Amino acid sequence: MSGITFASGAGAYNIGGNTITSTGDIINNSSRVQKLYAPTIVNANQTWDGGAEGLNVYGAITLRGYGLTLTNKTNLNNTAFNVNIGSSNAASLIVQNASVVNTASAFLGTNTGGVGNVTVTGAGSQWKSSSNLIVGNNAKGIGTLNVENAAVVNSAQGYVGHSGGSTGSAKVTGAGSQWKTTSTLYVGNSGNGTLDVENGGVVNSLIGAIGFSTGGVGTATVTGAGSQWNNSTTISVGSSGTGTLNISNSGTVTTSELSVGNKGRVNLDGGTLQTSSAILKTGSVFNWLKGTLNLTGAGGASVGTGLLGSTTTLDSGQTLNVTNTLTVGSGKELVLNGGQVNANATTLTNGIIRSTGTIDVSRTGNITGSGSLDGAVTGGAGKTITASGGNLNLGNVASTNGYAFAGNLVVGSRQVDLLSANQAQLGTDTFLSRSGKLKAVNGINLGAGNTLTYLGDSTVEGNFTNNGSVGGNEGTLNFLNDVNGAGSYAGNVAFKAAFNPGSSLAAVSFNGGNVSFESGSVLNMEIFGSTPGAQYDQLVNINTLTFNGTLNLVFSNGYVPLAGSSFALFGFNTFNGSLTQDNITVTGYDRSRLDFSQLATNGSVSVTAVPEPETYAMLLAGLGLMGAIVRRRRASLSA
Repeated sequence: MSGITFASGAGAYNIGGNTITSTGDIINNSSRVQKLYAPTIVNANQTWDGGAEGLNVYGAITLRGYGLTLTNKTNLNNTAFNVNIGSSNAASLIVQNASVVNTASAFLGTNTGGVGNVTVTGAGSQWKSSSNLIVGNNAKGIGTLNVENAAVVNSAQGYVGHSGGSTGSAKVTGAGSQWKTTSTLYVGNSGNGTLDVENGGVVNSLIGAIGFSTGGVGTATVTGAGSQWNNSTTISVGSSGTGTLNISNSGTVTTSELSVGNKGRVNLDGGTLQTSSAILKTGSVFNWLKGTLNLTGAGGASVGTGLLGSTTTLDSGQTLNVTNTLTVGSGKELVLNGGQVNANATTLTNGIIRSTGTIDVSRTGNITGSGSLDGAVTGGAGKTITASGGNLNLGNVASTNGYAFAGNLVVGSRQVDLLSANQAQLGTDTFLSRSGKLKAVNGINLGAGNTLTYLGDSTVEGNFTNNGSVGGNEGTLNFLNDVNGAGSYAGNVAFKAAFNPGSSLAAVSFNGGNVSFESGSVLNMEIFGSTPGAQYDQLVNINTLTFNGTLNLVFSNGYVPLAGSSFALFGFNTFNGSLTQDNITVTGYDRSRLDFSQLATNGSVSVTAVPEPETYAMLLAGLGLMGAIVRRRRASLSA
């Protein structure tokens, strides 16, 4: 048959019979769907064109070293037959312009000398194989499959480089282009196979196998924005053969499990690899240059297992996302060297997270355990850091704002060391339990609106500024070093060093709690005028005041009190200890003019007489000097 042309006015034909040998084009110019029922041997390069309405061809098709183009809704229906493209010679098939091929199995390039090339192109164009689609079959067969421009290929199983000695290559390219397999897609089963998914193409399979059998060599590359290879269960790379998986330039590979054999290699260079679990056998390689690694397993991910080395370093351009909990165990390190980590939660078991910049707890999720966050700890509003199973070191002592965590810190019964070049900044809530210790070499600041709560005897070591709220209902909170600020206190509080109310002048409330100034402590109180809280310091709302330290009264700012003046320094229900001439010092004023007799009774100091005129000059001369000394001391405590 040299060809068939259906004229524009032709009716609908159903042409059948014995095997047809076609040497010319089949063209439908009519306004009807035309149907051909017969096995057909293609014996010349030709085009089957369905025109405006379409052309349906039923029966086995044989291509003997020629090229066939199906265009304009030409449907080749061979569901009961296999199709061979390039059995022992070179043959090609192009499926375009919404044409469709339906077949059982398809073989592209079979036997020595067999070269089969298939291109499926354009939206609506499809190839459907109910069984196997094999690209490069048997020894020395060469096959090529191109899926492009939003075309779709479906098969049960797919092979690219099926048998030993065969060569197969498949390319899925362009947005909307897809190859879907309901079972396994082999790239280099026993032969040589190459799969390229690019420019937004998508491959979907149940299982992916690259370099599967002995002698098989497979390479799969997924590259370009929108390009994807999605596997429902497993991708194996180099199972018994040699396999390479390349992910680059925003390409994405997704699988439930990734298994990399001893001749397998995975290169992640600018794309995304997502897996629930990963197995790397001895000799395998995971080469992560840049890009995103998503670990989605229900059990989380642990540094030192799977794709994460014992020391995992995230450089610039690398992002690790853990859907559940990230664990850093003893002897393991996660190093942030310009890269990022995001996790639902993080567990440290004597592990280390180290950063050359910041460790943002908003990204790591709640952190629990023992070990170190060695970097500037930031962010975390609404998040919690909890010491558990051991002590925690948090922050970077060489960094300004080395610890500026905005969330909740649970010290519990452990010790937490806060490291910062300046004061460590506590977040919303801080909790200490019995025997817990909060320590900072360069001091701690509790800001306005923030709280520190203790339950049981616990300790704060390091200079402490309280402009928030400190409280507890069991045990005693012990401050080992200097304390200042205008914040409030409750419960039982003990000061063992200096206490300076406010940053200048303040009335500090203890909310009915008990306060102890122990031996060696110094309470510095300023008196600059007669208005309590605004012009002189006060400690108020104290249940029991126990005082065994030194009270240092500082008169300054040019203030000279009138005879009979009284300063209500303390408000308490009960007093224990000593407030007498022996443990009271006065600067900036003549202490002989002060009456301390009521301090232990009602907390007041009064002025007994006005100084003689000749003493004013001497007093005023010392005021400027004393004011400067006090300011320097307060600045030191705040530093």
